[in-house]
Amino acid sequence: MPAAAPPSVRGRSAPRRLRSHAFPHTPVSSHLQGMQSAATMLASRVRVLHDYVAAVAQGTLPHDHALLRQIAALLRQLPSAEPKAFDHEHLTEVNDTLLLMYLTAMTKGTVQIQDLTDRLNTVHGDRQSRRAMRGFF
Repeated sequence: MPAAAPPSVRGRSAPRRLRSHAFPHTPVSSHLQGMQSAATMLASRVRVLHDYVAAVAQGTLPHDHALLRQIAALLRQLPSAEPKAFDHEHLTEVNDTLLLMYLTAMTKGTVQIQDLTDRLNTVHGDRQSRRAMRGFF
């Protein structure tokens, strides 16, 4: 990009970052954080291109036809989606992820309750078996 290109716009709110303490360090969370970083970087670069094209359209920067053709070719490579379809797909992904997290939490809780129950049965089960044995003698 030429030196005349404007810097990225300051003052726009950055996308929310995943909090590192929100998810334990697992391969899935690392992968999701990597994808989020890539998407954030892509969004910032597209924003710079948008600002450059807007400045050229307003006449504040001179036309560089070779650069504008490169930008057009690059933008044709980006996937496009209708906002409604994207929103629906995004909400479906978020809901699937949340459902998986809830099921994981419920499964962990069930395993912990079962472990606690086994421990209590081990401790208190011995007392009951001793009482039953006393009745035989």
